[in-house]
Amino acid sequence: MFPKGVPWVRYYGIYKDIHINFVWPGKDSNLGVDSIGTVSASLVTYAAIQALQPDLIINAGTAGGFKAKGASIGDVYLVSDVAFHDRRIPIPVFDLYGVGLLQAYSTPNLPKDLNLKVGKLSTGDSLDMSPQDEATIIANDASVKDMEIMLKNIESWYPCHRMDSVNGL
Repeated sequence: MFPKGVPWVRYYGIYKDIHINFVWPGKDSNLGVDSIGTVSASLVTYAAIQALQPDLIINAGTAGGFKAKGASIGDVYLVSDVAFHDRRIPIPVFDLYGVGLLQAYSTPNLPKDLNLKVGKLSTGDSLDMSPQDEATIIANDASVKDMEIMLKNIESWYPCHRMDSVNGL
């Protein structure tokens, strides 16, 4: 299903006549660590879309949460909006492109039906938080921060939901 030589992994099955595919970027072949970050997530998601033509994408993962925004360890958030905190392009208009503010696919009944919190997500490819990242996260009013979102590139093609479980504050 995936190109030869990529570390991407697919698990699949059928539940109540629904075909379910779980894909993840796998492990780096040189270092043996998980392939993390927005680029890996976007690439494997794009390849899976091309091969599987899904009706819906659920982008699930873990995130750090912000106590000041009401997050607690174990909370599950449905992402309402996404912005990047570490794509800095100091050129007019490109700076807005770098932040990439995007509203997620609307599902107003889902948070109530599944008892989920709803909040804005800040994403990027840096595990640490520089003062500049922190300022951007605050300016974007984020409740959670992760490193795997791929919505910026995929949302315009498919209904897509991002759900994060808070694993740190």
